[in-house]
Amino acid sequence: MLISSSVLHRKIFNIFKIVGLDSFWGDYFDSRFYIANLLSQKKTSSILDIGCGTGVLLHTSNAKLKVGLELSFETIKEAKKLNSGINLIQGDARYLPFK
Repeated sequence: MLISSSVLHRKIFNIFKIVGLDSFWGDYFDSRFYIANLLSQKKTSSILDIGCGTGVLLHTSNAKLKVGLELSFETIKEAKKLNSGINLIQGDARYLPFK
């Protein structure tokens, strides 16, 4: 069941306010709002977000193991403000540091 768009927008926008509005692209129809809603409802044990940015999508997931790969160290520092329980790795998506 999808939650109403206005509730979803407010919820995700509040998350962006924690990490800073520089990460928010200013478009309430951004697909990340819809994806965040789907992730919040899905039961999974782990999730890998390649190009995780500030970790907004990881934050909304119910997974026990949350791993984010991000190129920018500054962005990783911002993501830690949102959720220190997310495993963040600095790396390039072209050269994944996983087996």
